[in-house]
Amino acid sequence: MFVLSLSHSLDFQSIELRILAHFSQDELLLKIFCDEDQSDIFVQIACQWMGLSADEVTDEKREKTKRIVYSVVYGAGSEKIAETLGVTQEKARAFTKSFLDKFPGIKLFTQTCISQCRKQGFVTSLLQRRRIIKNTCSGNIQQRLHAERQAVNFVIQGNMITLL
Repeated sequence: MFVLSLSHSLDFQSIELRILAHFSQDELLLKIFCDEDQSDIFVQIACQWMGLSADEVTDEKREKTKRIVYSVVYGAGSEKIAETLGVTQEKARAFTKSFLDKFPGIKLFTQTCISQCRKQGFVTSLLQRRRIIKNTCSGNIQQRLHAERQAVNFVIQGNMITLL
C-alpha cells in the first residue's frame, strides 16, 4: 500500500506510454517524457510527429494522435485504424508509416517483442512473470496476428499492472 504525504500525489497518467518509452528506448519519446514543461503527452507527441507548435494542436489532432499511438502499439491494422479515424485505409497506412518513421524505437520494440515470443513461446514482465503465448508461428494469419498483439500487450499492460 502507498501512503502519500499531503504534499505529494500519485500520478499514473500515461503509464502505458511511459512503459512503452522504457522498453522501446525511442529517443524522441523519451525526450518528450523528460521535458519538464510537458503538460499533455499526446499534444507533445502530435507536435513532434506533425511538426506543429502546441498551440496548433487542436483537440481533433490530439485525439487522432492518441488513437494512432494506441492503435499502432497494440497492433491494429490499417482497416481498424481507418474505421477508428474515419479515413481510407490508404490514409491510415500513411498515418501509421509516418508515425513509426518519427518514432522508430516503437516499431523496433514491437518487432523485437514478437520475434522473442516466437523463439521462446512466451514474453516476460520486468519481474520475470511469464505469459505463454501460442500461435505466434501459426499458419493461420488471424491466430498469428492475435498472438502477436497479445505478446506486445502483455509486455506493456502486464508491467503496468505490476507497477500498480
